[in-house]
Amino acid sequence: MRRCCGYVVFAAFWWVAGPAWSVELSLPLRTYSWQKEDFCELHAETVPINCVFDHHLTGHYNNRDEYITAFSGERAWSGRGENPLPVCTWSYRQDHPVPFGSFLLNGQYKAAGCEDIWLLADGHPALDFPAPLGTTIYAAASGTISAPTTDLIHRIPQSLFNMLKIDHGDGWSTLYLHCASQRVTSGFVTRGTPIATVGDTGCAGFPHLHFEVRYDDTPVDPYGWEGAGPDPYPNAINHHLWAEAIQASGDNQIYLLRRTYSDARGQWETRKWPVTTPSGGNDSRFLRDIGYSESYIKVLDPATVAAYADGPSVLSPGSLYRRPYFSDAAVYSIGDDRQSHYVSASVFAAWGFDNGDVYVCDSNAAFNTIQADYYPPGDPLALPGEPTPTATPGEP
Repeated sequence: MRRCCGYVVFAAFWWVAGPAWSVELSLPLRTYSWQKEDFCELHAETVPINCVFDHHLTGHYNNRDEYITAFSGERAWSGRGENPLPVCTWSYRQDHPVPFGSFLLNGQYKAAGCEDIWLLADGHPALDFPAPLGTTIYAAASGTISAPTTDLIHRIPQSLFNMLKIDHGDGWSTLYLHCASQRVTSGFVTRGTPIATVGDTGCAGFPHLHFEVRYDDTPVDPYGWEGAGPDPYPNAINHHLWAEAIQASGDNQIYLLRRTYSDARGQWETRKWPVTTPSGGNDSRFLRDIGYSESYIKVLDPATVAAYADGPSVLSPGSLYRRPYFSDAAVYSIGDDRQSHYVSASVFAAWGFDNGDVYVCDSNAAFNTIQADYYPPGDPLALPGEPTPTATPGEP
């Protein structure tokens, strides 16, 4: 990270065609406890997974092709063996990277009661999170909730899987299946609102939450893609969408827990981004502006929080922002109580800056709030010796 004229200078960057980050998700389950001794607060890296999103999915739900690929790049193939147990239908042994080995995923893979040498399930467009009957399900992000009578993609009757759907806007939606009960079925809900309880509707004896994320009615994996090589999923571009608000017990500092790719280290890593005011303190209003309620901050033990690498502060000098849409390609840098921009991808590469340090706002409204309420716009930024550019935000 380098400084120029008091600013941290970052240039714009572009993703390949596909949905940009325009929704940030909190885990729909807050706690996990089969017994008192295994009670814990959950986030995306600690939640048990029974069944993965199949990146080898070529059509819609249950479109089998004898391969399963997880977000981690681990792959299973029917040619290595198929589990005959009904609960493990359409699960295969590992084909890559280590044939016949165990699957790791987020380190909490449970394989729906099978051994972790089996990957579930061929043609599955969502994540299955196991939990005891009656466990509370929370809205993963704010939006308009409904209980559709029939899902137009899967052609699943509402009565079969007791399904809820939240429309988050801009083409994004989340689905919650197998509910035991539904607490909210209409109207607007905010992130963290209790909406249902975990059940086994449609899967008697195996309670879990089928959690599905869609962009323009196309299923996407909220864990993104972390495998070596290109993502084999042909239907959409997958980005990591989890972003939890956390806090260490006994500490007032609020963090956003986000997983980003570090160009400098060539790897994915989870970092904690301190939420701060321009004066350096916590700002719960800003947290609300980007869609998080204070009541949904997850309080973790200090050792757990300390174990995460530090990310750049959110909203403090040196912070970097970008709109979630391609209409504005600029990265905005905070310095001298103003927000400036530079719209050159070549400069970004030349300075060796890291995409993982750029905060992609959850919505244009959140970005506009930061611009209008916190820092006024500054001049475009240039590298030393270069003339000040005249490009406006959004120009390549």
